[in-house]
Amino acid sequence: MRELKVNVNALNELRQIAGLTRNALCEKAGISRVTFHAIEHKRAGTKAETRQRLAEALGVKRPDIEYWAGTPEAEAA
Repeated sequence: MRELKVNVNALNELRQIAGLTRNALCEKAGISRVTFHAIEHKRAGTKAETRQRLAEALGVKRPDIEYWAGTPEAEAA
């Protein structure tokens, strides 16, 4: 099954371009540092709402920080 995930490399690059620390991005996006750490280390799936909040905090569109992971079910059959 395919799912949208956060592109951590893009997220960190855009964060640095914006001149934000991890803590500042968390505060601006309204997410906890624990949640951000889990995203960075790919320990948890990320809700669409969280991805949207991160994108807005960075001044980009959500697809700029997302990628498709997994195999489409149609291809697996």
